[in-house]
Amino acid sequence: GFAFGTPTLLSKLASRLGEWPVSGPALWVGKVALSDRDWIESSRANLQTQRANLDAVLIAAELEIAGGSDLFRLIRHNDAPALWHKLGCNGILTRIFDYDPTWLRLGLPADQTGLERLGQAIKSEIF
Repeated sequence: GFAFGTPTLLSKLASRLGEWPVSGPALWVGKVALSDRDWIESSRANLQTQRANLDAVLIAAELEIAGGSDLFRLIRHNDAPALWHKLGCNGILTRIFDYDPTWLRLGLPADQTGLERLGQAIKSEIF
């Protein structure tokens, strides 16, 4: 990854993180991607569609969407650790939170197949 911002912000980041070297190829890819307005708009639209598809699966499973972004969803479930375990047993990695046992974070599935796998895993009997 990389960060960009005002000199003041970058100075603060550098003082807290120390050196954060980024490879030449990563810098090139980042520069090309961030200067391609068509790619940016296409990516945003694609992420919004994928997020809406994820929302539909979560809503169909009667899971409460508590927050998130176009990259992930935070859901609230009475036993998030059990759901985390169940999804993990089905090969779906999620994040639980020590400080709130009702929260579970899911990233966007990579594609339609992943979305269908998630829907099936939520319905599965594996615990």
